[in-house]
Amino acid sequence: MPDENDCLDIKICEDVLDINISDEIFDICIDGNTQLGVGTYIIEVPNGLINGINNIFTLTNIPTNNTQKVYLNGLLQMVGISKDYTISGNTITFIKAPKINNKIIVSYFKV
Repeated sequence: MPDENDCLDIKICEDVLDINISDEIFDICIDGNTQLGVGTYIIEVPNGLINGINNIFTLTNIPTNNTQKVYLNGLLQMVGISKDYTISGNTITFIKAPKINNKIIVSYFKV
């Protein structure tokens, strides 16, 4: 519990409300349907070979519905069959295989 010596810092970035009370950080995710979800926020490099051919990558955990953000070379990718990638469980399938030396980072709340 915070006391009078604790610092309170509240930030809203995209669709995540980040509350920092001293060294304790609480994240609240607000998805496109304005539903709230609280959980562990994960940032990871998914498993999979980046060789210009492979387009399937796996995450360590299953993301809570619609909380994932997939970045390719720092650019946010759009989810959907006619967009940049699809996701099922912990498997991300890019529509076009990432090229050699591309960087993939995914952030999400885990189930």
